[in-house]
Amino acid sequence: MYCDFLPDKRYQLADWRIRPLPDDMLQYARSDTHFLLYIYDNLRNALLDRSQSRSRSPSSSPPPRPGASSPRKATAFLDQVLARSAETSLRVYTKESYDADEGSGSGGWDTLAKKWNKVALTAGGPGVGIGALQTAVYRSVHGWRERVAREEDESTRSIYFASLTLIPCLTSLSRYVLQNHFLFTLAEQPPADVAALLQIFRSSVPPVVKRRVKELLGIIKEAVKSVLAASRPAETFSDVEVSDTIMQDVEEVKSSEELSLRMVPNIWGGKSP
Repeated sequence: MYCDFLPDKRYQLADWRIRPLPDDMLQYARSDTHFLLYIYDNLRNALLDRSQSRSRSPSSSPPPRPGASSPRKATAFLDQVLARSAETSLRVYTKESYDADEGSGSGGWDTLAKKWNKVALTAGGPGVGIGALQTAVYRSVHGWRERVAREEDESTRSIYFASLTLIPCLTSLSRYVLQNHFLFTLAEQPPADVAALLQIFRSSVPPVVKRRVKELLGIIKEAVKSVLAASRPAETFSDVEVSDTIMQDVEEVKSSEELSLRMVPNIWGGKSP
């Protein structure tokens, strides 16, 4: 309407994570944003002209509908919107810090647990028994996911597809490294070995998890050890004991029939129950 230009939208849902971006995608990105400021100016001026012309000649305007705003009030609303828009445009992006202790913020572990109604995994959840173990594993894996996403410059939960004009910041996209439902599954049913960990994902193991599976398993193992050490501080625990503890806790949250479908040899050197 304003620029006599029709953008090619076939790349709107393309995977914008790929590098290097093909020339066609770069051209689409440029054309999709090149006219926006000019269009904004036109739309803003058109709205201002319309509201001002109505406020100057109320006699020529049709009678307002019941509950509708007067022309003067509509102009005031438009001025407020433009003022708020100006404030928004002055914001400077700052990367949100990760609060490992409290889990606060939009990307925090406590915020996510509350959003998914995982009461046992929130900051106020149970601090003993299986609840303490699951919470420790959840917090550790959540922290691992955040760290790996920053290291690899990836979204934390899943591959995203979006137009460049709609892409939000990394914290709100965090989906590529490990999806939320897998994060909760790992916390609630901690795997005892690599094979059990990979089986949780079945045939769709995230590529980052596949590359760093031993690292992730080590994070889970250390979380379990920390809970055991807190309950019996004078003792040390081997990988076999940790593995046995994990499997015992899994039995508490799964029926024996469900568990039998997932049992795999224990590569930590212990015997699976």
